[in-house]
Amino acid sequence: MPSTDHPMCLWVTANGKRESDTLQSVVSALCERYSPCSVFLHSDNTRLLYSSQFHGLRRAWASGGYGVWVEGTENRKAVGELCTLAQAMEGRVLVHRDANRLEFYETARFFRALHSMTRPFEFTSIREEFLYETGTASYKTVDALTEAVDKYCAAIETRTLRNYYTEANATVKRMVTEHRELSFETRPIRTQYALTALVLPAVTLLTDPHPFKTAVLEAFVNGGGEYISKTTDFINGYGSVISDLQAKRGE
Repeated sequence: MPSTDHPMCLWVTANGKRESDTLQSVVSALCERYSPCSVFLHSDNTRLLYSSQFHGLRRAWASGGYGVWVEGTENRKAVGELCTLAQAMEGRVLVHRDANRLEFYETARFFRALHSMTRPFEFTSIREEFLYETGTASYKTVDALTEAVDKYCAAIETRTLRNYYTEANATVKRMVTEHRELSFETRPIRTQYALTALVLPAVTLLTDPHPFKTAVLEAFVNGGGEYISKTTDFINGYGSVISDLQAKRGE
């Protein structure tokens, strides 16, 4: 996260499988020192990741070595859903929309199964299409977020929060620009960082209705919706592979 005296959110890496109490004390001390509205934690310590709270911040989500804690309780479910989607987009996870339910499929397993069912040239073409479509949807989401911040930042009444967003937005833009020249296969996707830096402070600190909160939420949700549509169409085009994976799940 941007290095300010009063960051709105902290991005913390804390590893040590046998140091749960020490790590919990360190993270709590950081929260007490900086008073963030949210914490994004990366750790190999399961007990730490499932801590219920850090200095008043309550856990909203934990998955795959990452966890998020936020102020208040009323937004935790929504924050958890946003974090799940951001993680899926960053990891290029296959997401299938079935009515109002989302199903997640491990992409590596899908392509291993697909590889055995297609010719090498076909497989390469399909994989490149997938990387392009999912990458484009994710990158467009981050771009839409930074544009929404630029457009609506003046609507934030609190100067401290405006200053934070100016710096955070510049950081996200710089991270994106640094990797523009890379291929879709190797270019890192920054949806988790963008969500944590640009969406969570608005969700936890601004009340409804607020034009800035609405703008950044819509930018992320619309981008996530496009990503889900892309992967759903992709899955529907290769339904036999998914059926095979579902059968193996039930074994």
